Amino acid sequence: MKYSMHRIVLLFALFLIPAAGLSAQVVYDNNALTGSIVGGTTLTLSNLTVPAGNKTLLMVLVRNASLSSGVPFLPTSVTYNGQGLTRLQSSINNNSNQHIYYLLMGDLGTPVTAAVDVTYASAPGLQNAIAFSLKNVDQTTPLTNPGTVSFGNTATASPITVAGTPGDMAIDLIGAVGDTTNDIPPTFTPIVTQTQIATLTNNANGVRFSASRTLQTGLSAAMDWTIAFPFGSFGNGLHDSVNVKAASAPTAAGVTVAGRVALASGSGVPNAIVYLTAPDGPIRQTRTSSFGYFRFDDVAAGQTVVVSVQSKRGNFAPQVLSLADSITDLSFVAPGFE
Repeated sequence: MKYSMHRIVLLFALFLIPAAGLSAQVVYDNNALTGSIVGGTTLTLSNLTVPAGNKTLLMVLVRNASLSSGVPFLPTSVTYNGQGLTRLQSSINNNSNQHIYYLLMGDLGTPVTAAVDVTYASAPGLQNAIAFSLKNVDQTTPLTNPGTVSFGNTATASPITVAGTPGDMAIDLIGAVGDTTNDIPPTFTPIVTQTQIATLTNNANGVRFSASRTLQTGLSAAMDWTIAFPFGSFGNGLHDSVNVKAASAPTAAGVTVAGRVALASGSGVPNAIVYLTAPDGPIRQTRTSSFGYFRFDDVAAGQTVVVSVQSKRGNFAPQVLSLADSITDLSFVAPGFE
């Protein structure tokens, strides 16, 4: 396969310039905070720090007991720094409940440190919560494709599939009740493609509650845990999941590339051919005016291009440009030619 000299120069240049303009992917802030209480109407996670950064999402995962078996029991509010979170999903198995809450925080110029408060109208018994934040999250539809499965005290696994797209992040939470007589919780081990975010073990109540994450590399992610229940376990297993949608990469707007081709004396070079070569697009070309000026409009921003000149009046070195904005003062000068 033959390549033009313009593309050979561009391909070489791309090895020298760091990649830019890649699609955003969801990033975990590595700041999980956990807490649990027995009795009481408010569970507080003090001093959760959400780092500075763009397109931030706060997630709070909750597990609590119901006052009556089979009857959902929801917090009256979940807040962070006084702001109310939105409930995405709740699930129930006998008298155990799990909930997913979230808060859109946008672009943060500085870190925020505040308390997470999970409040109930009356004390539900055991309460657990895991809070953490993520970056590069779509701020219009941050969470998609929620799912849930329940399991009993004989389960050894709990597979669930989370649909998404590359760059998204699948999040899951799993909880169950073990041997409450001897206060022995079940054990959960995430499969190798998942990274555990946090786990809570309530030995006094035989309960375990865990969460994990995995970056979406295709159109879905399989989430599963190896489960081991001690003898005499109660069960009440719940496995919930959700896809965290990555923010869209900025749309490449049209910019202008313009400049002048001249001799060392300063005289413009008329009728020179100027080429603009992009990585995957056609080679664009134009000719200079009588005073040596040229111009390309509607060039996609966020890419690396090569601009080169062909003229009998001199030899002009190609220039490699990273297009974040318009460039209108590009200069080509042929050394030694008058």
